[in-house]
Amino acid sequence: MQFTGFPRVRLAHLPTPLEEMKNFSKALDGPRLFVKRDDSTGLGFGGNKIRKLEFLMGEALERKADTVITTGGVQSNHARQTAAAAKKLGMEAILLLRGGSLRRVRETCFSIVSSALRCVSSKPPTFWRWIKRRTSSAPNWKRRGIGPT
Repeated sequence: MQFTGFPRVRLAHLPTPLEEMKNFSKALDGPRLFVKRDDSTGLGFGGNKIRKLEFLMGEALERKADTVITTGGVQSNHARQTAAAAKKLGMEAILLLRGGSLRRVRETCFSIVSSALRCVSSKPPTFWRWIKRRTSSAPNWKRRGIGPT
């Protein structure tokens, strides 16, 4: 499938390699098995989320965004990759991380690229109030289909 009509920024080292699992194949007595090494994408801690981020960040750049906002669990690899992509592209990332103590959120943020992002630990309604206090364009978000419904 071709995605040539969509804005895209190349972030990943693709294609990632296939690695044969010889010992596992031998243990199963025959089938050749391979694993796709998406940990080798080259951004953040690796993973398949970078393929989607190439399109999301491409659109953000096309719209001249200087900040990206995403949400996830405190252990979210997507959040880490979003922060790494933002840093690589000279953007700021704001992460809403749920499911952990404020200490755990800070540890996660420090382990990413803390100079490129802000982390918030709260429930979504509190998060949107936090964003609105800091963003002049927040009142227009709902009209443009962005933000809480």
